[in-house]
Amino acid sequence: MIKSQGSLAGPNQDHGSGLWMPIALLVVVFLTGGASRFDVLSLPFLRFFAAAILVFILVSRGFSIFAEFRRPVGYLAIVGIIILLQLVPLPPAVWTLLPGRDLILDVEAAAGMTSGWRPLAMVPHLAWNSLFALLIPIAMFATLAVSGPRNDTRLLDFLLLFIGADALMGVIQQAAGSGSIFYLYRITNSDSAVGFFSNRNHHALLLACAFPLVAARLSLLMGEAQRVRATLLVGMSIAAVLVPVIVVIGSRAGLLLGAIGLVAALLIYRTPKPSFSRRTGAVPLMDDRWVAVGILIVAIAVSVASSRYTAFDRLSAVGNGQSDRAAIAPIIWQMIQDHFPFGAGAGSFVPLFKVYEPLELLNPTYYNHAHNDLLEFLLDFGIFGALLIIAAVLSWTASAIRIVMKWRQSAQRDRRLFLGTAGLAIILQCAVASVFDYPLRVPLMAAIFAVAVAWVVRALAEPGKVGHGHERPA
Repeated sequence: MIKSQGSLAGPNQDHGSGLWMPIALLVVVFLTGGASRFDVLSLPFLRFFAAAILVFILVSRGFSIFAEFRRPVGYLAIVGIIILLQLVPLPPAVWTLLPGRDLILDVEAAAGMTSGWRPLAMVPHLAWNSLFALLIPIAMFATLAVSGPRNDTRLLDFLLLFIGADALMGVIQQAAGSGSIFYLYRITNSDSAVGFFSNRNHHALLLACAFPLVAARLSLLMGEAQRVRATLLVGMSIAAVLVPVIVVIGSRAGLLLGAIGLVAALLIYRTPKPSFSRRTGAVPLMDDRWVAVGILIVAIAVSVASSRYTAFDRLSAVGNGQSDRAAIAPIIWQMIQDHFPFGAGAGSFVPLFKVYEPLELLNPTYYNHAHNDLLEFLLDFGIFGALLIIAAVLSWTASAIRIVMKWRQSAQRDRRLFLGTAGLAIILQCAVASVFDYPLRVPLMAAIFAVAVAWVVRALAEPGKVGHGHERPA
């Protein structure tokens, strides 16, 4: 057990009581932050709530609250500074020299207008939206700092509860049918389960993230052997149920992300070491990883045999959406080249793509994002985006190596290592999803991502330096 000192109320009080803050933020994010569009009606409420709780923490504790998470928060701050610089008005002699601004000059010439001061961002109001989107992950880091590492296991329990509610919501949506009141967003995949999201891919990603989380939680079980064994079977059965649920969603990406989650879960899981009573005696538990493998094999077999294995159908059939996404990749790459090295500005993809979109791709729908967040990040930020992506990849790789080394050196069951490894797995899943989607532009996934990063940071911290104040084993 870890004892820590320091709280929102004062330096000598246990800040474990601050658990309500990340829980409250997660509840609001789950209910209002499942879509990536900037015009969702619930988004202003979510951002106001995040801003209010962030201001409350900063007034109470000051910016020192971010000391524990200075690197990830610093990364977000750099992104915010770049966006602010993109919003600074520039004189015509400067912005007209920027690559890709010929379009604006042609429009102004056709309208008989004189060029005035303009920012680097080609669509300023969408750049402001991107800046405000940073509020959610920053507020998440602040609430986690207040809550402290002592509450991470309880936070994990609540997170699994929320993911369970998301899965149940998806099942209800499938049962109620298309267009039911259980779909929270007007623009959504109304023919699929989406849970608290508007997009089935994001719903599938969150459920896939449950596998490493369940593995970490089951590894940390404590208590009498019989109770631990019963909890293990329940937990593994719940994880197994998620397999057919992900399949039924109909997300091809969900299958890949679920496979990554399952592999991560098998690598993370360690058989618990329960206590034994005099009545039961010291009867050891079998290695439950084999039980997990058996249950998951049965679950996959049930999924394949089911008449609703939608994702397998979509995997074997190349639909218009898949071919269109492949077709727009070269177009996006051309957009990146035309606006290199400074980029077109944050949030500029949708209006800019309408200029580049060829006639053969015109249809009643439109792309609200590039469906490749790495390419869209390069379009938004140019060479700065490339440097930020490289920094993120190097940081994850270095963190993974350090955590593996800690696993080898640790003689005890360190709670932080289990959570940190689960965090690494979730970050990897989100990174893979970003290659063909835009999960981190959804507030809900951005908040989950922040939790995963926080656990990795705490796993890498030296004992006694986690969180605020002094920590010692008890």
